[in-house]
Parts: sequence; structure tokens; C-alpha cells
Amino acid sequence: MSRAPVSPKRIGRPLGAAAALFGLLLALGWAGPAGALIVTPGISAGVGYDDNVRLQRPARADFFGMVSPSLRLEAGDPAHRFTAEGGVDYAYYHRLSQYTKLDTARASVRYHKEFSGATKLDIYNNYVSTYDPAEVSETGQLVRVQPTESLRTTNTTGVGFWHYTDPISHFGGDYQFAYASGTGEGDEEAKMQRAMLRWLQAWTPEHHLQLDATGRYDIWETSPDIQEAGGSATWYWLWDQRRTFSLAAGGSMVRAKGDDQQLQQARDYDVYWTTAGFSHRYSPAFQWSASLGWSYVSGDGASNAAAGSGYPTAQLAATYRQERWSLEAYGKATLDEYDAVGENSGLTKTQAVGARWLRDLARHWRLTLYADYIRDDYQQDPAQAATSISRGVVDTTRLGALLSWEVMRDLTMYLDYRHLDRNAENDEDDRRQNRVFLHMDYRYPVLW
Repeated sequence: MSRAPVSPKRIGRPLGAAAALFGLLLALGWAGPAGALIVTPGISAGVGYDDNVRLQRPARADFFGMVSPSLRLEAGDPAHRFTAEGGVDYAYYHRLSQYTKLDTARASVRYHKEFSGATKLDIYNNYVSTYDPAEVSETGQLVRVQPTESLRTTNTTGVGFWHYTDPISHFGGDYQFAYASGTGEGDEEAKMQRAMLRWLQAWTPEHHLQLDATGRYDIWETSPDIQEAGGSATWYWLWDQRRTFSLAAGGSMVRAKGDDQQLQQARDYDVYWTTAGFSHRYSPAFQWSASLGWSYVSGDGASNAAAGSGYPTAQLAATYRQERWSLEAYGKATLDEYDAVGENSGLTKTQAVGARWLRDLARHWRLTLYADYIRDDYQQDPAQAATSISRGVVDTTRLGALLSWEVMRDLTMYLDYRHLDRNAENDEDDRRQNRVFLHMDYRYPVLW
């Protein structure tokens, strides 16, 4: 060996399927990618203070410690690669001893294969079981801040396939099957399927056409099952190498399945939308993009506050980078359902703004500051549409800072602070949390 260069509810079937996929991916990984195997054991350990453990009301504060061993495997090259990693978090609380336990377990595997450079295949599985769900989704979006006393388990299995007919034109799609459950009294078991198909054709070097089709099928333990189908068309005009215009239009329909006709009428709705966008790479340091649009909702006005009306939508993003620092900012106004595992919040109007500032203070020292504000206006009445959130406005603020010090090549120290504030129309749903965590992260890659 040598050192590598730096470079419970019903859970049996879903876990059985996850284990089968893990075995398949492991077999693909060992039989497929040639070359060295990099094994990276790691350990993270730290102490902190939380003034509202598990986001409860009334708040309960305590000091805590955390130990997190992990292991990562990598094999292959960029065109044929297998990765697998997993770890657990063990939490110790000084006063709230009921929370001293194995807090989180996670594992993921991914297999990536490129055939002659034109066709790409990805197979993956992500598993997380935790008492402390993150407030940021896998896609980086700020999701609903919520209290929890239960163990929440999610497992997402997916496959993606893409074929390129030239450097721009391609077609393919992605399919996901996700399972979510919780041990709490109000937690529902859910099985969710997502599918997406895309065809992008460069008719000329300046004009491109993209067609998308999407679908989902959510099966809930007690709530009505939900089906959604949608499609869109987007035209891109590359004005020059730095500026691009776009026009898009699409729609989707959401339908509840079951025997309750009144509930189906309350939950069902259609959305039609159109947008116009512009992106500009102004300089190597600065780029920005913006889009404006309009959405119209057709549905039952008695149970869906958005039905029969149109709403403006917008997206804005900007990035500015210098040698030792960078700034990213965004803003959006959307009308959609949360695409987060285990959410059944129904149609939601969302407005959000945020920024992230990164600065290299000195050699081996880095500071990151971030802030997000999100306003969710839930449109559907849970009493009629069987959604999980009361109709009304919820404001969520997230502030944070992360200071890192690379002590040596494999050892990094972190000081992490975060502030969360959830302000709902119902005061009983309000939550606030301040959390500071000092921890070290040690990784030791070994080449086999």
C-alpha cells in the first residue's frame, strides 16, 4: 500500500432494494473500472452548543459532542468511475441525555460510464437515516425548517442516460425512485418516482431547441397518491459567445388518486407558464442571468387560493470572482410544489433571496458567509386537499459563517455557526435556533 496523491416503520423492502442495488453497483465497480483503488478512511470530531436542540417549542439548549467515522472508495478514471462512501454520526448531549445516541447513518454509491465519449450512463443510490435533517436539500435548495423528534429515513435510487450527437445536441433522461419514512406519530411512509426526458437540438450554431417531459407518482401511506405530468419547450438564441436569450413555455397537471371525489377536486390543479430569459458572461470575473415569466393556475378556488389567477415569476443570479474572494447572489419568485423527499405541501408560491461570500483570508485559512431568506405561501387547504402544511405564509431566514483552517494536508479545523428562524402565521409553528460547532476533519487516502 502507498499513500494516494492529493487530488421503525415498514422499511424492509426499501432497504432490501437498496442493498440489492448496492451489491450491483459494487459488482460493476469492481468488475468495471481498471486502475488503482483509493481507500480513504476518515474521522470528524467536535464540540458545540445548540440553543434549540431539534427545533422544539419551548426551546431546549445544551452542549453537545459529535464523532463521525467515514470511509470512501474510488476506482477508475473520469470516463469509467466507481465511488462509494458511508459514515455515521454519534452525538453526545451533556444535559439532554435522551438525545445521546447514533444520530445519523448515511451511505452512497455511484457508477459512471462513458461509451466512446458520446454516451453517458450514471447509476446511483443515496441513503440517509437521521434525527436531525439538514435544512438544505441535496440540490442545494433551502427547504422547510421543521421540528423533529423522530428518526427520518430516505433512500433515493436513480439512473441517468445521455447520448450526444454533437458537442451540443443530445437526448436522454433520468429516473429516480425514493423512499421516505419516519418513526414519529404523524410521519407518513412515502414512495416517490420521478422521471425526466430531454431532447436538445442545435439547429444552427446560434439557435437551439430543447424539449422536456416530466412525470412523478407519489404513493403516500394515508394521504391520497399524487400523479403529475408536465412538458415544456425552450428556444435558445446564442447572440454571441457571451450572451444568450431564451423563450420557454410549458404546463403541468397534478391529480390525486383515490375514492374521495371531493378530496380529488380540492387537490387537483393545472399550471400553465411562460418565461423569457437572458444570460450574460460580462467578463471572466462577472456573469449574470435573469428571467421573467407568468404562471396561471386552474383548479378549485375554494381549496386552492391560487386557482383562477395568474402570478409573475422571476429568477435572478449573479457571480463575481476575484483571485482571493467570490460573491454569489440569487433571487427567485416561483409557483410550484416542493420537490423534496417526503414533502406533501401542495402548490406553493415561493419568494427567496440569498447570497454567499467566500474569502481566502491567508494561506490555509478560508471564511464563508451566507444568508438566505425564503417566503413560502402555501395555497392549498390541508383540511380539504390533505396536504401537510396549513395554508398561509411562512418566512424562513438562514444565516451562517464557516471558518476553516487547513492544519496539514489531511487535517482541517472548522468553526461553524448557523442561525435559523421560522416565522409562521400560527405562532405555535415558530422556531428559532442558534448553533455553533467546532470540529476537526481528518482524511487519509491510501492507494491500493
